[in-house]
Amino acid sequence: MIKNETGRAILRVISGPKAFRVVLFTRLTPIPFGLQNVIFGISSIQARDYHLATFLGLLPAQTINVYLGSTLRSMHEVLNDHSSKVTGYISFVIEVICGVALMFWVVQKARKELSETLLNSDYENDGKPIDIQV
Repeated sequence: MIKNETGRAILRVISGPKAFRVVLFTRLTPIPFGLQNVIFGISSIQARDYHLATFLGLLPAQTINVYLGSTLRSMHEVLNDHSSKVTGYISFVIEVICGVALMFWVVQKARKELSETLLNSDYENDGKPIDIQV
């Protein structure tokens, strides 16, 4: 089905014993979900592993989104109060910076872990390295 050696290697990893880990860390990366879903759809990953890894992989980003959304609503009330306007802006900027920094940190960790998992699995399967860009 896939003629590219890299693509076949990735499918072997996704269908192998580290499938849960690959899906989990892939969901943390900014790789478009459409592309992820196609790759996972043609693999032979178990549905239970796919759904649980997807849930856990999306949880950090969704938690950050919910927190920022609720903060923005409460910050609107703080910023409209003239007595606490400056403090409100300062705390809002700090919270946004922390949220964005945390998101970048999670993405970087996920990319590193995904690359290591793919490379380690490749060495275990074939013994010869392939060029995998994540």
